[in-house]
Amino acid sequence: MNKKNLLFNLADELSFLIFKKTLGFDYKYQISIGDQLRRASLSITLNLVEGGAKQTEKEKNQYRKIAY
Repeated sequence: MNKKNLLFNLADELSFLIFKKTLGFDYKYQISIGDQLRRASLSITLNLVEGGAKQTEKEKNQYRKIAY
């Protein structure tokens, strides 16, 4: 497995775990902090995916920085 796949897999696993944990929160926390945590974790994974689809290394690095 190369470094890019490893990074994506770790981010994807983190998102999955956060989704799973936050859905167990009380309702009032699930719709506030839980929603924010889910969106933030998903944003990391999506930025890595979008950056991987870019043509230049400069663009790819920008998306990696955003994900970081």
